[in-house]
Amino acid sequence: MSAVREAYGDRYVEALGCAARWHLGDHRKGSDVPYLSHLLEVSALVWEFGGDETQAVVGLLHDVLEDTTTAASEIADRFGVEVVEMVVALSDHIGGRGAGKQAWKPRKEEYLRKLADHDRRVALVAAADKIANLRSIVTELDMGEAAGWERFTAGMGGTAWYYEQVAQLLAGGPLAGSRPARMLVDLWARMSAHIGRERGAMAELDAGLARCLLKADPLGLGAVDGATTYPWFALELVRCQLGRNGVEGPAGPTGAGVRISPAVAAEVWENWFGTHRRAGSTDSPAPPEVVALVACLETLDTLDTQSSS
Repeated sequence: MSAVREAYGDRYVEALGCAARWHLGDHRKGSDVPYLSHLLEVSALVWEFGGDETQAVVGLLHDVLEDTTTAASEIADRFGVEVVEMVVALSDHIGGRGAGKQAWKPRKEEYLRKLADHDRRVALVAAADKIANLRSIVTELDMGEAAGWERFTAGMGGTAWYYEQVAQLLAGGPLAGSRPARMLVDLWARMSAHIGRERGAMAELDAGLARCLLKADPLGLGAVDGATTYPWFALELVRCQLGRNGVEGPAGPTGAGVRISPAVAAEVWENWFGTHRRAGSTDSPAPPEVVALVACLETLDTLDTQSSS
């Protein structure tokens, strides 16, 4: 009689216990569901995608440095150097939720740059994490439920931009042609289709504002980068304004009476980009980028809404 081959070792069992203990007070965004449910899903996907035990352990622990005060040294002592290095690679900041961190947009851009430098082992766990998140969002949308965009720091526009970048990076990199890459692209496409339907009547104002931002280029991104950043930001501005049920000033380019409030614009800008002044800037209470954004809004009434040549 042959011996039973164990499916996993003591290290994985210990990781299950640590994940449950370190995330004991954490819940899924906007719900009472224990956050452990997400970690279990990510780890399960890693196994299903052909990952090994080390990667499955990382799936359980991938948010420990972001969301708890557990030290990297403790992870290394318990699970080894490779595990902690992968967890660091999958973290967009370290020190727990209460720790000071960069604004959302530069933090996510740094995460994407860091992810691009790592191999297939890290990419597989990252894909499992993003697939689990996208699957949750798309399931809500498919069932006709509100996706609760307000629970995301950068709202619908920022969430759409971020997952577009992740899908392009992972599906076009070391995971190209793989099952997780196909799942990631499919889920992104389904979420994008839902968002496209939500845009509806605000599409013209959204597009006009995007062109205005591209022309003024307050972040100095240039046309290539701006083509992916500003349209999603414009979408979030319009969505937030409509959500306030407020009409400020005369009709905008749509003729529908919708105007973007500078106050709403500044709030969304802060959520995405932060409001940190450039070094040496002391002459204005608002960062120069926000001043430029407000200037964009002031010219929106006379904006040519046709595509510029």
